[in-house]
Amino acid sequence: MPGSFLTDDIAMVLQTGDFATEATFDSSTINVIFDQAFVEQDAAGSVQVEGYVPMAYCQTSDVSSAAHGDSIVIDSTTYTIVEIENDRTGMTMLRLNA
Repeated sequence: MPGSFLTDDIAMVLQTGDFATEATFDSSTINVIFDQAFVEQDAAGSVQVEGYVPMAYCQTSDVSSAAHGDSIVIDSTTYTIVEIENDRTGMTMLRLNA
């Protein structure tokens, strides 16, 4: 469980207007840091597939009920959650699929 100093820092980082944007998850409005990381994957050992993978970095308590297949709306786009990575510091990364 993160200490209060870390929780306060997370709240500051997730303020809209700086790095974060609003999202809708489970009928609630939450703040997330949205990113579309560029990735390169090896497909079948001979073909490189490149593309962008959307991700949302969230306060863990806001997405504690998240499950694979759930939806989250960011900037009017609905994404499906395909991976959930809780870093055990109070933040969770959701890998998304449009």
